Amino acid sequence: MSATLLLADWVVPITADVIENGAVVVDEDGVIVAVGAAAGVITSFPSTPQRRINGALMPALVNAHTHVELSALRGLVPGGQGLVKWVHALMPLSRGLAAEQKLQGMRLAIEELWACGTAAIGDVANGLDAATALAASPLQGTFFHELLGSHDVATGDALLAARKNHDVMVNNGSWPTRFAYVQAPHAPYSASPSLLQRIFDAAKARNERTTIHVAEDPDELALLLRGEGPWPDILAAMGVPAGQRTPKQNPVAYLAAQGAFAGTKPPLLVHMTCADAADVGLAAKAKAPVILCPRSNLHVGGRLPDVPALITAGAHLALGTDSLASNASLSLWEEMAKLHEHFGNVDPVHWLRAATHGGALALDRPWLGSIALGKKPGLVAIEVQSATGSLMPALMRTVPSTLHWVVAP
Repeated sequence: MSATLLLADWVVPITADVIENGAVVVDEDGVIVAVGAAAGVITSFPSTPQRRINGALMPALVNAHTHVELSALRGLVPGGQGLVKWVHALMPLSRGLAAEQKLQGMRLAIEELWACGTAAIGDVANGLDAATALAASPLQGTFFHELLGSHDVATGDALLAARKNHDVMVNNGSWPTRFAYVQAPHAPYSASPSLLQRIFDAAKARNERTTIHVAEDPDELALLLRGEGPWPDILAAMGVPAGQRTPKQNPVAYLAAQGAFAGTKPPLLVHMTCADAADVGLAAKAKAPVILCPRSNLHVGGRLPDVPALITAGAHLALGTDSLASNASLSLWEEMAKLHEHFGNVDPVHWLRAATHGGALALDRPWLGSIALGKKPGLVAIEVQSATGSLMPALMRTVPSTLHWVVAP
């Protein structure tokens, strides 16, 4: 077996304590063979070729919520006035992009994700164009094919129509083989109760974990609880029967009523910006991963979820960047820095765990996200300028220029 012994100032296993003057042994496939204090590992692997890493050695990141298909809209969609106005600004801009512009935006986004030390993504898309771009990338993950109520009306069965399009790509060899395909509802306000139920039932039957944007904006709650706000008129113009999207329930409770948590793999709950204590508790009890996208939340609506409450409740956290239509970059390091800035009393280990191990579990890729025996997480090295007192705050200041890949996943 060909192996390499990597020596680092710090090894950051994620699921175990940081090892100062640590070592990791990887085989020729990138699988972790040993991890521990340098002296002990060197003694156990005396003839293994060594490589010195200056700084911190850690697993590659997992970005659990992206929209690669929107990448050409970087910096073009104004925010700050809530989700409805953001969507109204987004749609005409998106329709105005040429196919080559969209493809080039996706290619650049994929390069950026890799440069930030990202091994895997949970990508959400209305169409399959992003899948074509991802097929040529080094990334892996889950491709969530997002379905809307309008898709269901237009096709008669959105799930069947989407599955046929996916199968065509599989059959002609163009599907990205490192990506699982999972159908997903967009949000509680944009999918009918019937569509929600069918998607959740399909995920349960296939033992898949789907995803949904939920409790993202105050107007979503106004619709679901009281039938108020801008959404009723928008839905009426689309032919949605009055009251169909007003169950008079909180968002997570409504999803539960549609069968979201009936299987063994509850869906990824993205945003949870406006979730109250009851919904936070329900998500935690269901063990549904909560995907935080702080910079996108601040851009669109100027608010963040109650992250300390999520942590106290025991919610499983992961991180996402959302799209470049609502964010300045696809760097999870900047997401961690933003959370550290806003929640300074929270141990930053929570953010690093969410960006690695949390995302790996959310995307059902347990071999990623931590340095442990038998795992194949991909390894990145971080140049640490100053780690006086604690390594974790120093890692919150990481930028891509201080990062390089050591072992690809």
